[in-house]
This record gives sequence, C-alpha cells and structure tokens, in this order.
Amino acid sequence: EDGTDKNLDGVHRWKAYLKYQAEYSEHEAQAQLIPDGNDWAQAPTEIAVEWHQVPEGVPALLYAASMSARHGDRLTGAERRELARKIFTENPDFTLETLTEYLPVSKSSASDYVADIRARRKEAQRMTAYRLHRLGWTQQEIGDTVGVSQSTYAEEYLSEFPDLEIPIKKLLSEGIPPLEVAERYNMPLILVWAISLAGLTDAQRMAKLNINVQPYDVWHFTKCHELFGSEHPGRIPGDLVAHALYFFTEPGDTVVDPMAGSGTTQDVCLAMGRKCYAYDIDDRHGRPDTISHNIAKDGW
Repeated sequence: EDGTDKNLDGVHRWKAYLKYQAEYSEHEAQAQLIPDGNDWAQAPTEIAVEWHQVPEGVPALLYAASMSARHGDRLTGAERRELARKIFTENPDFTLETLTEYLPVSKSSASDYVADIRARRKEAQRMTAYRLHRLGWTQQEIGDTVGVSQSTYAEEYLSEFPDLEIPIKKLLSEGIPPLEVAERYNMPLILVWAISLAGLTDAQRMAKLNINVQPYDVWHFTKCHELFGSEHPGRIPGDLVAHALYFFTEPGDTVVDPMAGSGTTQDVCLAMGRKCYAYDIDDRHGRPDTISHNIAKDGW
C-alpha cells in the first residue's frame, strides 16, 4: 500500500494470484453451505513468492524483465526496444551499461534503440549550456547544471559556441526571420534573438524588439511581451524589465532577480546583453536559468 512492494515477475505472480483467488473463493462458498461445527478444508492464507530488492537506480520494469528472462520469458526485440526507449525517455541520463546489464541485448543494439533520445538530450544540454554562458555563469556552475565536469564543458561545449553562432548569424543576415531560424536549428527563440542583437546599442536593441522607450517617470505597458517569460501568475511585462535595464544598467552588467517567476528577467537580459542570476522558490517552469531558493528559509 505504501508503494514499496511491486509485483515484478508479471506472468508467474499473476497466475499464482489467480490460483489463490480461485481456491479462496471456492472455500468461502463451501463455508457458507456447511453447518457450523463441521470441519472443512481451510482456505489458504498465503502463497509462496520470491522477494527481491530492486537495485538502486534500476527501474522496476527493467529489473522485472531480467527476472522474467531468468524464467525463460524473454522479451521480443520490439519489446526490448520499447522498454529501453521508455526508460531513457523518463531518465535521459540513464546509462547504456546499466541497461545492457539487465536487458539481454548488446550495447550496440541498445545504443541504436535510444540514439535519437540521447541526441535530443545532448542538444538540450548544449542549448542550456549556451544560455547560461550568455548569462555569464561560471564554467563550474554551467557544468554542474548540465551534469558534466568543468573540463568536459570547456572541451565539448564552450569550444562549440562560436560554430553554433555562425550559421545563425548567416541566416539572420540573409533576412530569415528569427522564428524560422529557431525552428530550423531547434533552438529557443530567445537565444536566436540574443545572437541577432549582440553588439548593438541598447537603443538599437529596443528598436529591434519593438519596444518604444518611454523617457518619463510613468511607464505604461498594455500587455506582456511574448518573447519574454512563460505564462505565470503575476507575470510582469518584459518591456518593464527592458526599461529598467535601459535606464539603470550597462551592457555586461550583472542583474539579480530574487523572485524570478516565469523567467522574464533572464530572457530580457539575454536580449539586452546583460548577465543574470535568478532565483525562485517555485520551479514549476523547470527553467535551467532559475536557481531553486527559499529566501525565507535560506536567507539572502
């Protein structure tokens, strides 16, 4: 009931349970027909089972497959592929070594099963690393966030960023809209804009973003800028953050947002060429550039 007991070896346990149910139902029916005091065969109160401790870090389904294989119930090739893909979809950091240890399949076959899933995971890590790089995070911080060592980050990620930007800049220079470029390269739109606006003055950036500078002490914004942040209760207009950066900071300055919400501040900082560290107690948006932090508990 508490979720710690799992019926792993499906076919064998299922058949044993059905047999137990059938015997118990039969004895229960007989008990109602025989007068009190007469002896009758007692219904079984337990069945023999094997108990196993599922190894830490091994999905129950994978362990169950290994147990079934031991009894001769081997998965088909299609079933092995489906299981491998399910595991890697739920946990992209799962290792091929662990998969092949419990699933009767070669490492090369296992790699083929999940090649596209791992490739998407690697690309997502690269985009995360690039985002944090533009926000001015340290190599150690970025490596910790994407799950690689600092040296691996420097060799496999940081060194690729110039090559990442070249084709983006080329398409943008040819007049291809940022949204189309983002779709071609499976890159977050805000990162395409960050590349597009790099090197421009703040006034030029605001103009490119269609944000009219309001040089007075009352600002009015009719709605949230669609480029900045996600849907969120209390979401603020990105134009407001852009104005604060325009009037009170310089390109390259570091901005801190202690209650980042949907990530509006980080997105504006990417567009405006500022560094940024953002924190929030609520991680519902799963943003890698928002650091989980409870100010009330852990302080400033």
